[in-house]
Amino acid sequence: MKKFLLLACVAAVAVWLTAQNAATPKPLNELMPSGAMLYLEARDFRALVNDWNASGEKKAWLASGNYQVFSRSRLYLRLKQVFEEYSNATGVPPDRNLLTSVAGGESAIAIYDISALEFLYVTRLPSTQAMQSVLWKAKERFTARTAAGTPYYTKTDPATRRTAAFAIAGDLLLAATREEALTGALGLLSGAGGNTVRREPWFEEASRAAAAPGELRMVMNMEKLTRNSSFRSYWIQRNVPDLRQYSSAIDDLRRTPSEVREDRVLLRADPAPAPDASALPGLLRLTANASLYRAWAQPDPAFALDLISAKILRPGPRGAAGSRVAPVVSLDAPLAGDETDLETRIDGAPYEAPGAVYRPEALRALLEGNHPRAVLQLQSSRTTPDRVFVTNDSTIVIEGSSNWNAAAARDAITRAVESLYTTSRIGVEWRERRAGSIALWELDGLAPVALAARGSTLLISNQSGNLEAVLGLLDGAAPAVTASYAAGYRAAAEIPNYTRIMQQIEAPQAGGQAPGEPPLFPANIASLARSLQRVQSASVLAGDDGRNVKQTIRYTLGRSTPGQ
Repeated sequence: MKKFLLLACVAAVAVWLTAQNAATPKPLNELMPSGAMLYLEARDFRALVNDWNASGEKKAWLASGNYQVFSRSRLYLRLKQVFEEYSNATGVPPDRNLLTSVAGGESAIAIYDISALEFLYVTRLPSTQAMQSVLWKAKERFTARTAAGTPYYTKTDPATRRTAAFAIAGDLLLAATREEALTGALGLLSGAGGNTVRREPWFEEASRAAAAPGELRMVMNMEKLTRNSSFRSYWIQRNVPDLRQYSSAIDDLRRTPSEVREDRVLLRADPAPAPDASALPGLLRLTANASLYRAWAQPDPAFALDLISAKILRPGPRGAAGSRVAPVVSLDAPLAGDETDLETRIDGAPYEAPGAVYRPEALRALLEGNHPRAVLQLQSSRTTPDRVFVTNDSTIVIEGSSNWNAAAARDAITRAVESLYTTSRIGVEWRERRAGSIALWELDGLAPVALAARGSTLLISNQSGNLEAVLGLLDGAAPAVTASYAAGYRAAAEIPNYTRIMQQIEAPQAGGQAPGEPPLFPANIASLARSLQRVQSASVLAGDDGRNVKQTIRYTLGRSTPGQ
């Protein structure tokens, strides 16, 4: 009797486990054949599509100058061409109706080749709804085939070689632009063996390094992406050389009514020394009044010098951007030199008339002698009292390895600018005044430079009132963060001034603008900013342990206005 009861219990447990396994669907990343360079997964794709279609941001962007320019861009036209090729091949236009009909709940897409737009898309969609989709209604135009016991439909255009394939398997809808990817997924779904995206090292390592998946998750094979010519051509940041140090990356997006947050992890192929970030939180307490701030842990002295030069001592363009267009050859150009010219010397550099000279050698030596542990840049725009121009106030704060010699700092700045602003040291003498218990020094000439030092903290600004406000924050509490880089931008406070200053810069050149093309900064980019006006501020916190770089990006949202 006891033996019978034991066997009955074992059988019941086996039946329960079988039922549980049958009720638990496979993760979508286990249905994607290996070889992808990018994987994107949504917890509820249909909800994301509906939110976007109903958003005020979509309506504003489609009516913006930014979208008008984008719709004429090479990237847009290239995508449009590809979509038209698929439409001609299948007779199914890749429009909003198609997207809405195939947008299910949990969904994923694996991109195998960005250049050829080869992908596999899988979504959980009840079969009754899938059979009402635009794809299913057009199945008679496709060739019916079978893989792993499941029928699927495929069609290839002979002229363009574009392939479209799809299948319905239970409550899954699968669509692909490569037949092998679809048949591979059907084989994995049936239980057949095979390598999957989930089992690839780049995917596994990135997934282990990340927290729980967000509402939207993207995993990137950085080694493949950075080798892809289309990625390098269309990647707008143009920082592919910086990305080559990473083997993979993962990004999770989470939303609340008041915030959108991204949690990113970038995994290095070869570990690097981790920076000492202990001094950075102490500087972040000084960011309360700035519209823009950026802070770096343990920067190189040369970086700190460049920052001081560009923002305080020698602002302005650092030189023309390198041309990416080959020079034009002209057969009518005059020859270099003349056999009758016997007076011009060619054994020395051409004579250059003396002029303004920037000499940062002493400032460089000062920074190298007290290596920065952290550097903070603070910046805010300000309308001038006459209400005509907009200017930028900048403050640079440097946390040194030891206490600063304020007199040596003033002397180094004097040496740097004395030949740049004046002669005979006229206008580069320092005047002292008190800001509480701290001495604040200002140059008495036309150069707007102010300086203060307290212990290991050195502050340099181009606006003394701004510097005084920062000094008042020195005794505040440091935020409890661990980061090697931090940044923040208060967009709501800066957009009006940003738009105004860009209108002033580009207005003189408006006559040379191409017909129908809006000016880049005051119309194109500014219209994008207006479309995203609910974004009140953005912040970045990045930690670097040498192996992984972890970033948290927060976008603070305001309330949507009526009609948006």
